[in-house]
Amino acid sequence: MKIVILDDEQRALNVLNILLKELGESATTAFQEPGAALAYLQVHEADLVFLDIEMPGMNGIEFARRLRQLARPVVIVFLSAYPQFALEAWDVAAVDYILKPYDKKQLSRALQRARRWLEHSQPAMAPGEKRVVMQCFPVFAVWVDGKPLAFSNRKAKELLAYLVHMQGAWVNIDRLIFALFGDSDEVAAKNYYRLVLHRLRQALKPLGLEDLIESSYGKVRLRREQVSCDYYRYLEGETGLYLGAYLEDYEWAEEVNGALLAEANARKAAGKTG
Repeated sequence: MKIVILDDEQRALNVLNILLKELGESATTAFQEPGAALAYLQVHEADLVFLDIEMPGMNGIEFARRLRQLARPVVIVFLSAYPQFALEAWDVAAVDYILKPYDKKQLSRALQRARRWLEHSQPAMAPGEKRVVMQCFPVFAVWVDGKPLAFSNRKAKELLAYLVHMQGAWVNIDRLIFALFGDSDEVAAKNYYRLVLHRLRQALKPLGLEDLIESSYGKVRLRREQVSCDYYRYLEGETGLYLGAYLEDYEWAEEVNGALLAEANARKAAGKTG
């Protein structure tokens, strides 16, 4: 795996690097300053980030939120001396939260969790597979021809995620606007929606995907038949794809995530009693 480690203490970086090498992970890049690490990750691919929380300038939770805006998902593991941040860590879909001082066994567990997450989050293009592959577990991401799609506009990405969430059904514009913009002024919200839709189509047009989004008077939908999506595969029976989070960045997805979590817990309980 390609691993980035971020900690403002050089000694902590050294210890972590040594332990990772002992566990067979040598492809690591280390940073003491969050800004430098973020700049690196914006142009270089990484699979896993080991992240401290208490750092000057930008704490680890905020750094993780910035990571979630990248086109390519990155696995996050927190290493912290402060247990009180654990709940916030799960809010940014970290796969593990390890308290300092830690040992090699804890790091090995985190690496195993990261590998499992990566197996489900980076779909490979198979012969004859659809060009567009979408991920909803745990956060939203899109691949076109095997390459991550970068969004220059955050709301354009959220609009596409919402249409994926609606499974290709026609969505009334008023309902969509309320989900994405809340109780904003109606006229201003509709104008903003048109701008966001235009930006989304502009991002898709160079890829020959301008017809991926279909709109008619007062409604809009995703052409579901043109995409492959882990959420749709889950609904068709691949329940192992859900690892505890669904469209983690969006409040409007919380109800579905709660239902998916309840289903997962019920299956786990049935497995223990069966």
